[in-house]
Amino acid sequence: MDLEAVALYDGAFFGGSRERDFRALVAAGAIGLVAEEEGAITGYLFGRLEGNLALIGPGGADSADLLGKLLARLGERLALGANIFLAYLLASQDEVLRHALAMGFRAASLSIYMVRGATPPVRRP
Repeated sequence: MDLEAVALYDGAFFGGSRERDFRALVAAGAIGLVAEEEGAITGYLFGRLEGNLALIGPGGADSADLLGKLLARLGERLALGANIFLAYLLASQDEVLRHALAMGFRAASLSIYMVRGATPPVRRP
């Protein structure tokens, strides 16, 4: 996985830079999946096991359907050792929850962090 390319896609999609975070995730044993079309990244998703907990995220894709497909592939690899699914995804990616429920997970709690007011501009270095 080309983490620099994933970070460039992520930066264009969400703003900011998380390449160091991605490298730390992989160093901690996370699995990273990338979707590509004609050599261009169209989505990515990270996940890892911690005991019986599947930690999913961060991730992003050009469509909720594609992110759901990445989740299904990642779930195939992680669900064998996990019975709890914890996703760190954006609130705008709520469609992914439907894919997790279809995989057999059930929601015990949902948390959405919200900030009142205008969205602050992304600071560029």
